[in-house]
Amino acid sequence: MLTGRRLLLLACLFFATLLTGCGERPFINYGLVDPWSRRAWKEDERFGPTYYTKRDELRALRKTVGRAGSAEQERLAVDLAARLKAEEHPVLRGEIIRTLASIPSPIAADALRQATADADPDVRVIACEAWGRRGGEDARQALAQVLGSDTDADVRIAATRELGRFKNDPQAMQALKLALNENDPAMQFRAVESLKNMSGRDYGSDLVAWKEFVDGGNPEEPQAPSLAERYLPWY
Repeated sequence: MLTGRRLLLLACLFFATLLTGCGERPFINYGLVDPWSRRAWKEDERFGPTYYTKRDELRALRKTVGRAGSAEQERLAVDLAARLKAEEHPVLRGEIIRTLASIPSPIAADALRQATADADPDVRVIACEAWGRRGGEDARQALAQVLGSDTDADVRIAATRELGRFKNDPQAMQALKLALNENDPAMQFRAVESLKNMSGRDYGSDLVAWKEFVDGGNPEEPQAPSLAERYLPWY
């Protein structure tokens, strides 16, 4: 039977949901404020690490793995790659992927390649972000492959965004040309933003100029409007 205190807590959470919409977000951290849930987690720990324990351990590991020796990093890469294959919870797979991105190991790179084919599109987005942080030729190739082959628009947009990290990289620019040729305005916008970031050029939303630039041309950038021109429409 619920006590008066717990009924009050649940009522507060119910009204918070009404105020914020019908999504599940208000209840994500329910256990952080519910002492009964906290007690249940501690009880569950007797039978093995809970989701929250695993998540916190992975986040803590990311802060220290860069200072580990090469042998320890290799051991961690092997362990995390195996955990990634076995983990059923997509959020935890995402945490593992973010941790693998910090390990400069071929085993970690292989695991990240497999992550770009994860069944969950949100996990594939995290894999793209991990490749972007990792950088290097392997990252550029993996992101270009995702952009050219993934069937989820959000995943392809994530790959397009991360390709913008490769400064003045002709191969990355060629990969972004595919996004420029899309009929999806969101994809085109992201491709333009990535090209701006990697090249320092700014052709605004002129897709013709951007395509010419990617093909090796040197179109003239539009002149920035003067201060008076920018404020003239207000008068």
